[in-house]
Amino acid sequence: MFMIPKVSMGVVSLLGVGPFHDLDFLQAGFNVAVRGEAEHIIASLVEAMVNDKGNLNEIPGVSYLDSGILTQVPTSSPATNLDQLAFPSRDTVERAIAYKDYVHMCTSRGCGAYCIFCSIFAFALDGSRHDRWRQRSVGNVIDEIEVLYHQHGVRHFKFVDDSFIEGNRDAEWARSFRDGLLSRKLQIRFRTQVRADVLTSAIVEPLAEAGWFSTSVGIENGSSTALKRMLKTATPEQNRNALQLLKEYGVYVQMGMILFDPFTTMAELWENLEFLEEESWAVYKGIFTEMFAAEGTPFTRKLQRKKLLESDGKTQNYHYEVQDKLSKRVYVLLKMWHRSHSRVFDWVIDSITAPKVLPGEGYKRVHCLCLKLRELDVRFFRHVLQHVSRSDTDIHDVKVLNEAICESGHCYIQIEQEIATIYVEYGLEYDGVVNPFL
Repeated sequence: MFMIPKVSMGVVSLLGVGPFHDLDFLQAGFNVAVRGEAEHIIASLVEAMVNDKGNLNEIPGVSYLDSGILTQVPTSSPATNLDQLAFPSRDTVERAIAYKDYVHMCTSRGCGAYCIFCSIFAFALDGSRHDRWRQRSVGNVIDEIEVLYHQHGVRHFKFVDDSFIEGNRDAEWARSFRDGLLSRKLQIRFRTQVRADVLTSAIVEPLAEAGWFSTSVGIENGSSTALKRMLKTATPEQNRNALQLLKEYGVYVQMGMILFDPFTTMAELWENLEFLEEESWAVYKGIFTEMFAAEGTPFTRKLQRKKLLESDGKTQNYHYEVQDKLSKRVYVLLKMWHRSHSRVFDWVIDSITAPKVLPGEGYKRVHCLCLKLRELDVRFFRHVLQHVSRSDTDIHDVKVLNEAICESGHCYIQIEQEIATIYVEYGLEYDGVVNPFL
């Protein structure tokens, strides 16, 4: 996705949006929306709009309004050789360094999985397997790292790939990436996003030696029935193995979790509690998580067929109800619980997941705070499951929630004071916004 700011001569904006929301943006005042990738058409599009040269109908993938009627020009195939793309402009890299943020890099596009809820899958311009994940060569990636390393002093990278380990990125590739960095004397630290079922010690070890310090992993759920419903390729056992492997090599893990969907059962929630209690080293972004029903995904289409969706009127995601009555009570209580302290939670975990530039000791301190938050969450989760399981009415639910919030209040105050102290000590600034989905 890309966006160009407003320009003169009455041209409002250009926006890359994917295939589903072009009309929303056009009705909001944008002149043109580009569905999908745009490197191959951006020059001709800008010329057509700014200099009034060329016909928009000849530019692949654009959407625009003509007398209020939506026109969508068919898309063309995306770039297959990503090495041919120029390195991105780095006009703001100094600002990122000043704010002690990791500098973003993209080494591949897409993901090879077929998760039912995922917009990456849904936004693919071609559903065929070979087009759904494309990568840059090791040499090309290291070339860009080297430029940033020597020209801008960048030492900390966040690889924003949807899935960093895919396709032929195997143990040999991991060693090649490590050796390439070492041969050019590039000592870096980096964060990624990976799938659990592709990780082996032969992949993790060389990447850890290359500077892999943190990653998110799409665990999603601790129940096999829920994972099958999501069309996840990993099993609970593979998830556990991946988490243990990353812990062994000292890679901080943020688990992607999806605790609720419309068909969540109490049995699955108890399985997830057991999973969270066992995998106590990995952190997450809060105990309350639900599957987003985003436009265009297989999950959303499934719920639309079942007439289980309604618009929330605020976001581009739909709303649904958890069908099982007991599970729905747990859903409500966990959501209200997380809402009561989400700012502190987001602040603490941001340092590892965003992430911020810290020394090793700083990450250990932040991770310790993450584990304190996690312990409070899991304890409340167990309390709620026990309460709901022994009571067939919700008459006391709010009382249980308020008592737990009151009893834990001093813990959250202490954690907020500790993270504030860490930020002062290391010269950090937190500018996160309130979670709009709570």
